[in-house]
Amino acid sequence: MDFLGHALGISIYFTTLTMKYYIYVMKIKKVTPTFQLYIRYLKHRIQIEKQIAINQDKLYTHDTKYEKLNNILHD
Repeated sequence: MDFLGHALGISIYFTTLTMKYYIYVMKIKKVTPTFQLYIRYLKHRIQIEKQIAINQDKLYTHDTKYEKLNNILHD
């Protein structure tokens, strides 16, 4: 698998896990999940991941992993 495929796989995996967790939390809170709220939650999670990468001096790795996902979310 080339690097681009690996980065895309990571984005899909991250998105899937984040969505499952989001749905779980909404179910616990007895709130109906919406796509708009999920997108906002996903953007927030990516910002947290970015801050962790900055703190660990791995911003380039973060940007490379989440570039495609960020392009989709910010279009």
